[in-house]
Amino acid sequence: MRSSTPQGGSKLAQEEEQKQASEIVIDGPNIAMAHSVNKWPASARGIEYAIRHYQKLGWKVRAIVPRHFLGKKSRRGVDDPGLMEKLQDEGVVFTVPSQDHDDNYWIAYAFQSGAYVVTNDRMKDHAEKHAEGEDVFFQWRQQRVISYAFIDDTFLPNPDFKLPKPPKLPAEAMKAKPEQKQTEVKQKVARHEKKSQAKKPQAKTPPRKKSPQQQSQAKTAPAKTPRQKKSRRGAGSRSAQGGKPAQGDLEQSVKSAIRSRLSSGPLHLQTLSQHLLKVIRKKGGQNYTSIKAMMGDMKISRSRPFYYQLEKLIGDEVEIVHKASLPHSAKLKTGARPEQQRHTVGEHRKSSGKSPKRMTIPF
Repeated sequence: MRSSTPQGGSKLAQEEEQKQASEIVIDGPNIAMAHSVNKWPASARGIEYAIRHYQKLGWKVRAIVPRHFLGKKSRRGVDDPGLMEKLQDEGVVFTVPSQDHDDNYWIAYAFQSGAYVVTNDRMKDHAEKHAEGEDVFFQWRQQRVISYAFIDDTFLPNPDFKLPKPPKLPAEAMKAKPEQKQTEVKQKVARHEKKSQAKKPQAKTPPRKKSPQQQSQAKTAPAKTPRQKKSRRGAGSRSAQGGKPAQGDLEQSVKSAIRSRLSSGPLHLQTLSQHLLKVIRKKGGQNYTSIKAMMGDMKISRSRPFYYQLEKLIGDEVEIVHKASLPHSAKLKTGARPEQQRHTVGEHRKSSGKSPKRMTIPF
């Protein structure tokens, strides 16, 4: 097991009396496995129970989980990845690379921020490798780490750990200065006056009478024909302003490139993403700097990993292959027709020029 512990323990020990923690960090996998009674898949609901417990007490909470806890279900993941995504959207769940040891991340963050940590992990391997010695690490563990238990769905932190009240915002931040209040009132009054003036009906001036000469000129002048609207058809798939391809055309190009590339067999996810960028640059003339930017133009979440974006885009034809419970490569599903066969069938129909025969039933 790879393990490394950040420095800073002695500094934390010296300032423990003066410095108060402002948040709580949750060891997500440890909590999830405890609630599922150490069985895979781990319990996403257990992580939520721990988060809600400390939120009710008024604490800011951050749960750290590996990236494969979100997205598609995996053998060594959680039972409800959708709940993890919801908590991530709330800003209480944060992911770390799945190939790394997640303990290193939340320990490093806890040392840097001075946060409390909720875990049953005793972290003996981290103590042995701590730069400032085991005693400093064990002192930090005693002062900052909170153990816990589950009784059914009830989360119970260690009752012997005396958790102080959560910090409050200073009074200066809660109260606005008098000068600020006055300017805000003035701005509101000014906006109200503008709206009221805009709503007042303006007095209409009576039309001027035309002279006999002007009336005769108006009769002889040719009637004005209404302007014809410029046809927007044929404008192509690119918009006039940004030069970006339309969403539908971009999706078809990307799907076509995926089918064509995977028709020869499975391909590593990173290699596939780089291939898509090259194809779209060459065919569509779009100089995308990243796969996330391209997915964003197709209205697919930029913050999700590539395998998740691939499933959203073409999940009915493409299957994600996992190795060691981690997304590794992509391949065409059984029964999915490769791109070359699609073109061959289409060209055959065009060349023959024959429409399928219809059966007529005599009466």
